Amino acid sequence: MKGCGIMLHGIEHATKSFRLMLTHGLWKELVAQIRQKGFSTHVYVDAVLDVGTFAGPGRFRVPLVAHPVAGPEEPTLSAVLADRSMPSHERHEASRRLTMLATGVRTCYAIADAGGIVRVVQWLILPDQNGAVRRIYGDWYPSLAADEALMENAYVFPKYRGTGVLSSAVESLVEIARAAGVTRIHTSIPVTNTNSFMSFARMGFVPRRIRVERRRFGVPVREVLPVSSCTDLRSFAQFAASLPGHRGPVPATVAF
Repeated sequence: MKGCGIMLHGIEHATKSFRLMLTHGLWKELVAQIRQKGFSTHVYVDAVLDVGTFAGPGRFRVPLVAHPVAGPEEPTLSAVLADRSMPSHERHEASRRLTMLATGVRTCYAIADAGGIVRVVQWLILPDQNGAVRRIYGDWYPSLAADEALMENAYVFPKYRGTGVLSSAVESLVEIARAAGVTRIHTSIPVTNTNSFMSFARMGFVPRRIRVERRRFGVPVREVLPVSSCTDLRSFAQFAASLPGHRGPVPATVAF
């Protein structure tokens, strides 16, 4: 019965996602997402931060403040989704975050500058959200212990990319987590996302495993590999590129 409940919530999540994309004309992305539900390969690096080793406020150069998103929508994300002049892949990324909000995982933060302009949206999921996350995503994310948190689904608004805002946003969330008694923060980074790798590595996140997620005829299969099999970003990406069905650039070598 528990497995059926998870499956039903997963169907509900997919339905909301598909409806949002249809409403906003993201036909190409919708077809790609349906195809990925049947056949896909994705590779992630799961990393962890020891909060006790984090340097503390003011380490990074862009001062930002995190505010919890109170409702099922975030206005800045909604504006990206509604803007037909934006590239479709950007609008799709916005729709993914709005779907996560709509399904009830509400520990989302809008991270803004001193003028109140939102530059980053990101989730900081605490242990009391374990049930909600598992109902929707199954075992995609780890079950959190009492002193752990999960930092996921960051979206940096396009005009602020490359300005250091991701590091500053993560810093603000680490301080919120620290105040809540969290000692370890988990995150997952797609293997081809070079910028995120660099940002999280600078902040002290340490890779702990490589996770390969495959779908064949809709059936998910997971393989977990030791992080020692790859020593830097190039070897991570080359490993990912060797897998059937994987698409993505091979970044320059950037060691952790």
